[in-house]
Amino acid sequence: MHVEIPCAHLHDQPPKHLPPHTHQQVAASPDVRYVSVDDIPSDFVEKEKALEAQKEDIMSKPENVREKMVEGRIAKTLKTLSLMDAPYIKDPNVTVSEHVKSMVAKIGENIKIRRFDRCVCVLWECGGGRGRWVYSV
Repeated sequence: MHVEIPCAHLHDQPPKHLPPHTHQQVAASPDVRYVSVDDIPSDFVEKEKALEAQKEDIMSKPENVREKMVEGRIAKTLKTLSLMDAPYIKDPNVTVSEHVKSMVAKIGENIKIRRFDRCVCVLWECGGGRGRWVYSV
């Protein structure tokens, strides 16, 4: 697996605590397909809503209840597909998003996971993106 971390201010030493945990997080989250819920295509969400609405337990409920049930189930499903909403493997009481925010506070860099590929890389963007650290494991 390959990780590239563009960093503006960390030119003298790489942020070693970030990539290995990111690799592990992606590997430990087989259902994760997107960085965040916002990255999930709307057509996928609509298809999932339509499938959920056709389930027998939903169909037996009143119309006003059906919509709320579908929305709740879809929200839960979408979070399972999002890396940032996944429980962080080193501390399941926090999400990956919360962990990244704590790392931002700790090292003073603006860190953002831009994309990942299960087979190839996890790409971090730090600060202005002028520096770059590349990890291969």
